Amino acid sequence: MIVVMVAGGFDPLHPGHISHLREAAKLGDCLVVALQPDENMVKKKGFCYQPYLLRESEIRREMADLGDNLTVFRIIDTDGTVTKTLEAVKPNIFAKGGDRNPDLVPIPSSEIDACHKIGCQIIYNVGEPKRPEWSSTLIGKKTLSTRDKLPEGWHHTERYGEVFVSPGGIAWVVREVAGGELKSVPLR
Repeated sequence: MIVVMVAGGFDPLHPGHISHLREAAKLGDCLVVALQPDENMVKKKGFCYQPYLLRESEIRREMADLGDNLTVFRIIDTDGTVTKTLEAVKPNIFAKGGDRNPDLVPIPSSEIDACHKIGCQIIYNVGEPKRPEWSSTLIGKKTLSTRDKLPEGWHHTERYGEVFVSPGGIAWVVREVAGGELKSVPLR
């Protein structure tokens, strides 16, 4: 069985990430998604747009067709790498996203060393190339700015990240769409 591993924050999950996941899944029999915990996201970007459980749920929903051939789990590293995670999973292939290549976005040497040690092939540029509108940081910061535009009676709950609660107590994910209009999506 060929195990393919991808790793990242996927915060928020966008079309570039989905392309990366879909193309990586085609490289083997089983896809392992190593997902950064919230605290690692805060260390890297200064905020975590969506909490871990919501990101995990979205990945599982988007990749549901893989069934038992999909595993999503928390990255065990705390130093910004996935070195220990690679050594624990021992994938056959480590698939880096469409915006990753050794010349422009080199991966840490400890990850390369771990791949050599476990006999894992690194494949770069898996999925569509990066597009400016797919920037997780820009999407996250833009959506975080919607807090000031919530309808009267709504409130934000830190417990669930970018989830807002309507006056009726229903949890919603609120996204800003073109023209500054807010669109509410019920949380499933």
